[in-house]
Amino acid sequence: MGFTPEQVKRMSFWEFWACFEGFKAFHGVKSEQTASLDRLRELGVE
Repeated sequence: MGFTPEQVKRMSFWEFWACFEGFKAFHGVKSEQTASLDRLRELGVE
């Protein structure tokens, strides 16, 4: 994606995720289907 390791270390998870999603969209990568909120709750994720 063009970031140095130092830049990645300084990013929050959400900043990196947003960059990654934009990178995928720009390059035509289709996003995988995500789990529903109900499924995440079943798995114990809050």
